[in-house]
Amino acid sequence: MVGAVILDDAHRALALLRSPGARYLPGLWDIVGGHVEPEESLEQALRREVTEETGWTVVGEPSLVFVCDWQLAPDEPRREFDFIVSVDGQLAKPRLAPTEHVHHRWITREEIGLFDENDGADDGLLRRIVDAAFGRHGGDRCTAPHATIFLDDPEVEQLRRRWDPVMAAQIDAHVSVTYPNEEPDLSRLNERVRSAARTTAPFELQLGAVVHDGDPRDGVFVEVHDAGGQWRKLRTSIAGSEVDPSIEPHVTLVHPRTSGIGLNAWRDLSHHVLRRTVAVRSVAVTAFDGRDWVTFSEHELG
Repeated sequence: MVGAVILDDAHRALALLRSPGARYLPGLWDIVGGHVEPEESLEQALRREVTEETGWTVVGEPSLVFVCDWQLAPDEPRREFDFIVSVDGQLAKPRLAPTEHVHHRWITREEIGLFDENDGADDGLLRRIVDAAFGRHGGDRCTAPHATIFLDDPEVEQLRRRWDPVMAAQIDAHVSVTYPNEEPDLSRLNERVRSAARTTAPFELQLGAVVHDGDPRDGVFVEVHDAGGQWRKLRTSIAGSEVDPSIEPHVTLVHPRTSGIGLNAWRDLSHHVLRRTVAVRSVAVTAFDGRDWVTFSEHELG
């Protein structure tokens, strides 16, 4: 299945109210979407569904924003690929199919609580999808700076592309060293990373089992062992007194912000172990530009 979060020039999202007589989710708020027909690509299905349900035409390239698994009925599991799209047409007057939708609204991010009116019938999924689209809005500055160690590991990348293709497209496999709450200023973080890298020798990290932290729907990870304590030393050297001692190194395979299939990933990977060592020779500074995670600088260790 495909879904379309349609955004207008004011960065409002289209919400559609399903018909009371609709077969699935009657009377609930929805976005454009539907089945992928045989021999159709995801993009072809997306463009067709937008035209069928609104009368508008998709312009430009759709951007994948979320992937999820859900069931129309107990025996009808579906994987859905949701995209941000722009359209051409009379945006004030969508041509709704009355058997599918009876009303439309353009909502801002502050109005996303509209989807809470679904009263849990969709497990909050529609709100997550639209919120993910709002989160991809390109602003005038980069946010959420991290100190980041990139990994060159084909298997990890393959797992990420399978279970969280959105995040895998935004940034390569990595282990975070510091987080935005520990140093929110990009320039200061860059100077701290530069200074710490000079005094840190290259080291190794060991990849371990696939794990989760209580609920796989909140993320699935590869545990990383910092046997020599060098990751911890580098982290402390960068973040100083702001460092959160409870955080352990890990590689994220499924992030709940971009993938709703953590539970299925865990079912498939719960006994999977990556027993190998990876060399760390540099540390980068990354931040989110509203669409992707951008690498601003990379500093060799030692």
